[in-house]
Amino acid sequence: MFGAIGPLTPHVPISFVLAIIPFFMMNSALTGLFTPEPIVWYNDAENIGVRLGTIPAEDILYCFILVVGNILVYKSYVTRRARRLSAAA
Repeated sequence: MFGAIGPLTPHVPISFVLAIIPFFMMNSALTGLFTPEPIVWYNDAENIGVRLGTIPAEDILYCFILVVGNILVYKSYVTRRARRLSAAA
């Protein structure tokens, strides 16, 4: 399905950096970096226990997957649309 999309390398790092900045701010606020008590509690028995500040490593991976997934879907749509328009012409 995504074989003909082409390389993602120019878009992924830029998009991830742009997404991770507000992600860190919001997730830090939710996990208690700026407050005396966290709003969201993570059970370390249910994750790998590695944190970057107060944010579990799984959340960073989740953010990355969301960014890459959106890029893949968008590029797939653009590629299919270009093929359909070139076939119609």
